[in-house]
This record gives sequence, C-alpha cells and structure tokens, in this order.
Amino acid sequence: MRFRTSCLALAACVTIAAGWTHAQDADPAPINARAQELVKALTGGDADALANFWTPTGEYARDAVTIRGRDNIRKAYAEHFKMKTTGKLTIAESSVRFLSDSVAVQEGVFTVNRDNPADNVRNKFSVLYLKIDGTWHVGMLREQSEGPALAELEWMVGDWAFKTENVEGTMSVQFTKKKTYLLVQTRVKDVEDEEVATQIIGIDPASGKLKSWTFESDGSIGTAEWVRTEKGWLANITATTADGEPVKAVRTLTPTSLNEFTYLSTERSVDGEKLADSTPVKVTRVTK
Repeated sequence: MRFRTSCLALAACVTIAAGWTHAQDADPAPINARAQELVKALTGGDADALANFWTPTGEYARDAVTIRGRDNIRKAYAEHFKMKTTGKLTIAESSVRFLSDSVAVQEGVFTVNRDNPADNVRNKFSVLYLKIDGTWHVGMLREQSEGPALAELEWMVGDWAFKTENVEGTMSVQFTKKKTYLLVQTRVKDVEDEEVATQIIGIDPASGKLKSWTFESDGSIGTAEWVRTEKGWLANITATTADGEPVKAVRTLTPTSLNEFTYLSTERSVDGEKLADSTPVKVTRVTK
C-alpha cells in the first residue's frame, strides 16, 4: 500500500512538473499583442471595445475602488472618457509569466502622455489573463500610482531660456548615464556678474523620495524634496549660504505645455528673516 501511494504521489508530481515546465516555456507574444490591442482601445476612447476585453464577471481595481462585471466596467470607462482626454498610452517595463496554459499574468507600467506634462500619468499595473475559446481575456486588471519617479520629469530634458527685468538665464537638462539622475546646469547673468548652479535630481535610495541636490558657484548648497501637485511639481528647499546661513523656500514648477513652464519661489527666508515671494518666471524651451 505504501509503495502504491508513493507511486501515485510521484506520478502527480511528474504531471505537475511537466505542466509547470510547459507553462514556463510558453510564448509571451500573444499576451503582449493582446495588451497592445487593449492600449489601442484605451487610446481610442472606445468604452465598448474596452469592456469586451474582460470576462463577463471580470474586475478592474485602482487604489480603493473595485469595479466588478463587464457592464459596470463599460459604464465606468464611458464616464471617464467624457471627463478626460486619453492621451498617448504606452506600456513600459512589461513582463509576462504563465500560471498554466490558459492563465497568464502581465505586470508593468502604464504611461499616459498629454500635451501638458502636469497631466501625464504613470501607473503600475497587473493583469490576469484567461484563455477562453482560444482568446485571451482580462479576468482582473489592477492599477496603482507608481509613486515618485524620475521619469515624470523626462519632459524637461533639453535646453531652456528665461528672462526677467534684471537678469537673463539659460538652463540645460540631461540624463546621466543609465538615466539614474537628471543633471541640470543653470546660468543666470545680470549687469555685474554671472552665477552658475549645478543640480542633480533623482530618487533618494534612503527614502525612496524624489529629491534634488544643488551646488552654486558662490559656495551655497541645498537639497529639496519634490512632490506632484495638480498643476505640476513643488520642491521644499533647505539650503545653506556660503556664509553658513540657513535658507528655506518652496519652489513651484507649473508647465503649460511641453515647451513652457513657470517657476515661483515662495515662503522664503534667510537666517530666519522672511523674504518676499519672487515674481513668476516663464521658462521657454530652446531645443528638445
């Protein structure tokens, strides 16, 4: 009896292992192709076509919201398309794994780019695909905000110029090798002098937050933590002058298009003494 039980268990293990190997060797191309069809329907704003990707009892979830059933998903997408333009949707950092011959999971990042970078979106996603009658359908799609990411500021790469009543300046933004950081070089000239600032923007590995480190030609140094706002980005600045005086400020960066943004410095103080807010400065792209 023991021998028979062991044989049965061994046979089951061999069967499971064979199925697992087959799933591991499955071709991800059909899943990737199906995902691109989904992207096309999303970009086209077609709620009916989108809903048909789901199984009749499929689910869509984002943050704390879960929508169940194909008909409810159709209604939700229809309402969404009335309120907001779809933009250019792409899939980044995608990977596919098969749980069986008819079940697969795709994970990656949805990126949505629009004319105004402040409206761009990056969401992590996970899709459970079920193969039914030879076609891959969505059983469940989950999205969540990616959180701070340097890719949010990729639109800034290029050369920029700005001018006020008293000064004029240039700004050059480029990625470092492997796109680990953004390197920003700013030059500001007035009638008497020219100041140069070097800034590095990236994810702080200690906190996971988007931060910047700034070094100015007069010896001042500073750091800032960047956060998204409805209209752009906000940087909370803590700095030290070359004379050792503490500096604080809040700088807001508000894009109006891919080729123009304004920045404004508020809540400023040097050595505890409050300063007036700066006037908004318009910055225009020179090259992309």
